[in-house]
Amino acid sequence: MELKSLLPTYQPIESELIFDFKFTIFIPIYNRADTLHRVFESLEKQTFKDFEVIIINDGSKDNSHDVVESYLKKIKFKTTYINNKQNKHKMFV
Repeated sequence: MELKSLLPTYQPIESELIFDFKFTIFIPIYNRADTLHRVFESLEKQTFKDFEVIIINDGSKDNSHDVVESYLKKIKFKTTYINNKQNKHKMFV
């Protein structure tokens, strides 16, 4: 088997598919209440706004959930927030 056959290749998307956003920003959180402000401030400053944000809080023991909740009330971009009560660690499918 040739190594080159294992490498991913670009496949153009069929033009019939319509997406709501150009790209998705994924933000995993675990005990990061003290640094979350940098993420939200950076996203607010973006001039290109055609994106969505998915935030997953993976059972943080600090007040990360409260910080995210306070920002969700203020932000103006599409956000999906998942708050795991218990840490799930890495998940393999």
